[in-house]
Amino acid sequence: MTALTFQQAVRHLLLDPLGMTRTCFFADEAITRRCSVGHAVLDDGPRVVRPWTLPRSTHPFPGLISRVDDLLTWARFHLGDGAAADGTRLLDPEPLALMQTTVVAAGSLADAVGITWQITDVGGRTTVGHGGDWQSQTSSFCMLPEQRGAVVVLTNAHLGAVLHGEITAWAWQSASEWADAGQPPGDG
Repeated sequence: MTALTFQQAVRHLLLDPLGMTRTCFFADEAITRRCSVGHAVLDDGPRVVRPWTLPRSTHPFPGLISRVDDLLTWARFHLGDGAAADGTRLLDPEPLALMQTTVVAAGSLADAVGITWQITDVGGRTTVGHGGDWQSQTSSFCMLPEQRGAVVVLTNAHLGAVLHGEITAWAWQSASEWADAGQPPGDG
């Protein structure tokens, strides 16, 4: 138990120790940093989605405002052993692995659900991910635990999910080709 609010606990127990200093919960925090806002593409052109709000009650599900580099830090944590980059133990390896294990079969979004993760078989490889959409800002976060790889895509238009699928498919195909050639990304 903690006397901290949900936001304070996440910041104190996870974000700060992981060095995710550019991830926040509140719009007034986000505007002090470089950030984007959602857009809807209409017949007469794109429009900013207003108002840009993140009610406190939504923080446990679409409530984090983050960046690709911080989300890749989050991926490294989940692909690792539960320690931060500096070695600080945040979670034991067993519960971390349990989070990525099927708890229940799922419907159309995934084959199964772990603890906060959607688990899907893609071409014989298990993917673990979680995406989100809030006011036309869309995120796709997908890991290949066995290959210790991750793809993060963030867009700020209501059609962003199409791009997410294309980029993720390209990344997994490229990873397969690199693995088949016996070379890691960047060596060929």
